[in-house]
Amino acid sequence: MKSQSVMIIDDNEIDRFLLKRLLKMAKISEDVFEAGNGKAALDLFSNLDESLKLYPQSFPPTIVFIDLNMPIMDGFEFLEKFSILRKENAQLQSVLFAVFSTSELEADKIKVEHYDFVKGFISKGDFSANNLKETLRKTFSNLSL
Repeated sequence: MKSQSVMIIDDNEIDRFLLKRLLKMAKISEDVFEAGNGKAALDLFSNLDESLKLYPQSFPPTIVFIDLNMPIMDGFEFLEKFSILRKENAQLQSVLFAVFSTSELEADKIKVEHYDFVKGFISKGDFSANNLKETLRKTFSNLSL
């Protein structure tokens, strides 16, 4: 099973910790970047040359989990800005996203479908490492999880 480089963008430190733990338990990733809001994450992607120097083996991440409701820059604003960066930089074309949110709103699910790089919408409800792994396997079928 191949380990993936992962980023978690979420303002809730406990949610980041739990997701990171589940990713390790499911043997999906040992290499996890964290950002407490969309702006902090966007800075890493915007300064791609610097990020590549700092993390040559693991940046950009293969999978990004993003919360929608965050201060400073929410998930929707991040996705919009990232879509522009992605068009300008071929190295970001392979980065895939999954929304990881408490939102159950159908409108939010429809809104993220606008972004072709968002491949899944995972509710933070109760799920296990196996459930997460199976959801990711279905969502990111081209990755060897």
